[in-house]
Amino acid sequence: MPYDYAACDRLYQTQFSSMSLTPDGLRYLKVRSLIDREPLAASRSLRRWLNVQGRRFNRQMIEQLRVQVFNDADIASADLDAQLRTAYQEIEAARGWKVRTLERSLRQVSRTGDEHWQAWNSVYRDDVRAHIQHRFVRTPDIQDYSELLRRIDRDLDPVVKGYTVISWYNQWTSALIERIVFSHRRVVPAARRIDKVDFFFLDVPVDLKVTFLPQGYLTHLRRQAQIRDAATAIAHLKRRPLDLAQWLYENQGEARFSDSHRLFIVLVNERDLEQSWKLKSDLSRIKKVVNAYLNDAQQLRSLTWSFRGQRVSGAFTTYVDVLVVT
Repeated sequence: MPYDYAACDRLYQTQFSSMSLTPDGLRYLKVRSLIDREPLAASRSLRRWLNVQGRRFNRQMIEQLRVQVFNDADIASADLDAQLRTAYQEIEAARGWKVRTLERSLRQVSRTGDEHWQAWNSVYRDDVRAHIQHRFVRTPDIQDYSELLRRIDRDLDPVVKGYTVISWYNQWTSALIERIVFSHRRVVPAARRIDKVDFFFLDVPVDLKVTFLPQGYLTHLRRQAQIRDAATAIAHLKRRPLDLAQWLYENQGEARFSDSHRLFIVLVNERDLEQSWKLKSDLSRIKKVVNAYLNDAQQLRSLTWSFRGQRVSGAFTTYVDVLVVT
């Protein structure tokens, strides 16, 4: 059944996986991604196409433009794709990223950053503030000011430095991996990434996820498939990659639940899983795998999975693929 803009807006949050694959739902997502503050500010061609002046737009103006474009029967899906690609290129140019400098620096972190990675992993509950409270403020082990200062120098400074370095590394490696995907000729990038949509591929709105082999999944394999070692787990991943995708969907936290269609890029160091994080800076290796997939893929694979939570419960069908970079 056809949806109007208001219906798509409502279903975006409640029935995304089914709504997003209808012609109207797909059109809504492209319009929502294209018409927003950052694309309008950065893209002269978009402003010219919409016949709007200036670079300051409030929420009401943006919503009016979205509805207008959504309802304009003369604007085809291919027109939206062309505008999305052009707007993305202009946004990227405006960012002024020094890609070669970033690539060189990220490789340096992966070569020399084992200590930083260990410090990052040691942060209590993945939160520096919680780490400080737990290890330095509320602990009965420190009751003397001079001891507090000594422990800060000895224990906290390396942790904060490591957490900062690896967070920076993760931020920029993810951004450059996204750039590889978004720049491919068959991909339509979201001009402004929106919840559940990073890009469009084969007219499917796709959420890009870069990950490693989760420890929880390895535990699951040991329990369910009697897989005892990393080599067998990696072989299982290569043979049945959608098994990992299903596990990731079904074991996501309810607070961040999503039924988005996903492309998973899974980074695996076959000799040492603990060193898989370093693969994020091996952009030439990642690009080779990503481009081979994007060049040849004719459709994403359909996956039905279930989720049982207090607020969200049911069966979902999404499009998904898994790329394993070893």
